[in-house]
Amino acid sequence: MQASGPGFGVGPAGFGFNITGTTNIPIVVEATTNLANGPWVPLHSLNLTNGAFYFSDPTYGRLEYYGNPRPLQLDFCGVWRVGADPKTPVLLADDFGQPNGLCFSLDERHLFVNDTVRKHIRRFDVTADGSLANGRVWAETTGPGKGAPDGMKIDSAGNIYCCGPGGIHVFAPDAACLGVIRMPEGVANFCFGDDDLKSLYVTASTSLYRVRVAIPGTAQWQC
Repeated sequence: MQASGPGFGVGPAGFGFNITGTTNIPIVVEATTNLANGPWVPLHSLNLTNGAFYFSDPTYGRLEYYGNPRPLQLDFCGVWRVGADPKTPVLLADDFGQPNGLCFSLDERHLFVNDTVRKHIRRFDVTADGSLANGRVWAETTGPGKGAPDGMKIDSAGNIYCCGPGGIHVFAPDAACLGVIRMPEGVANFCFGDDDLKSLYVTASTSLYRVRVAIPGTAQWQC
């Protein structure tokens, strides 16, 4: 396991993902080792304050160009939860095209998951046992320019930032589109940074960008 941006990154068979949030480190170490040796191709992961963490499982890590080419072991792409038993991930949803970025609402009552091929964001209710319910399309990332849903974060006001055509799409808590932070090339991921959390550090096709924003983001890693 190695440090990788705002969290820890692991490389399951040549691919990696970030874990963000307040994490139970022993569970993370054991769980990520298990994931690396299993049929999953974790891409984005995040952690609830109760110690569980959730990850998306698209096929990109097993495809040419994106990852390490090898046969798929699952016939669906899902969202999973790892709880007290790190060796037994629980499948929460399996009806995605390519699930990708995900983030919780500020109160952790809702989980947002974007779908790269369908170019939308879905919102789920998080139940008392950590499972998901009432999944529905919450917003769509439409417009001109290169890019599709990928990395996704929430700021301190509850606004959702999501990669999409032309740059980073910003949605209010009620799903109204507040606008697009236009970028000169396709965007894959980003995180809030600097002491005031008012900078977006953006990884694009060939470059790293820094963009200042008006509203502070949320810390992506706390020990």
